[in-house]
Amino acid sequence: MPFIKWLHELNLDDQCLNQSLKTLVHLFDYLSVEKKRLTHEVIELAKEEKYTQRVKLLNTIPGIGTLSGMEILVELQEITRFKTSDELAAYLGLTPSQYSSGEYVRMGHITHAGNDRVRTTLVESS
Repeated sequence: MPFIKWLHELNLDDQCLNQSLKTLVHLFDYLSVEKKRLTHEVIELAKEEKYTQRVKLLNTIPGIGTLSGMEILVELQEITRFKTSDELAAYLGLTPSQYSSGEYVRMGHITHAGNDRVRTTLVESS
């Protein structure tokens, strides 16, 4: 990446600033390598018999790839524990909140209750 290469070569006037910048750039380099390694591990895990068919099925949904599919599968574990789609939606916090008073019923924003990792993955994938 040209920008990161430029940061490696950048020389600031202050020694403390140079040291801070080098530390942050090295941290970025390390985290980039770790991200690649972990991504590779998750992709390899998706090839195991336990996940292969379910990941392929999730990949048929537009916006869901191997990584997001694996996140959904790992977080939900056994989806058969939810009897209805409404139960799953409630678990993910995707159901609207409701404010009721007498004859008035007002539906609000989603509840954000439950598993925020899967909810975030689904929202980002959509």
